[in-house]
Amino acid sequence: MAPLREAIAQLVEEGLVESCPYRGSFVAELTPRDAKDLYALRSAVEGLAARLTAERARREDLKPMQQTLREMEEALTAHDYTRYASLDIHFHSQMVSLAGNHMLEELWSRLAAQALLFLAVTWPKYPHLHQANEHQLCLEAIASGYGDYAEQVMREHLVNFGQKVLLESESGGTLWEERR
Repeated sequence: MAPLREAIAQLVEEGLVESCPYRGSFVAELTPRDAKDLYALRSAVEGLAARLTAERARREDLKPMQQTLREMEEALTAHDYTRYASLDIHFHSQMVSLAGNHMLEELWSRLAAQALLFLAVTWPKYPHLHQANEHQLCLEAIASGYGDYAEQVMREHLVNFGQKVLLESESGGTLWEERR
């Protein structure tokens, strides 16, 4: 198989590209249902990751996440939403990695691609929904060492954001087009 076909097949597998026979391949569109499903799944997976990270990680293990938060603030200040989206996913990836559960990491790697697509579309349209302060609260909850608390804060962060975007898209025009 040619390298380009392999790359497209990988993107299709990750849900980032849709392949239409005899028509070609296209960037996947996110429907409101996709967004709702994505954030329900993210809250479950990342809630568990936050719990495990809080119970296992040492304070020094969390320093790279703190650095990522600083970089997120810089990206927001510069109105660089593409970088912010990438750093947002990186922050969550760092947490999942610290959880120490390889199956959780595999699940997250699939979700991360979808989440990045979602953020890349939403951040420029809804810049007022940026939530760097919520990421700081998530990190503080993880650093507390209380797994239940860290899980709750992470779940609330993700559910709240998903709901905010869905409400914004419903009230101010649609962000997605329904798939045909």
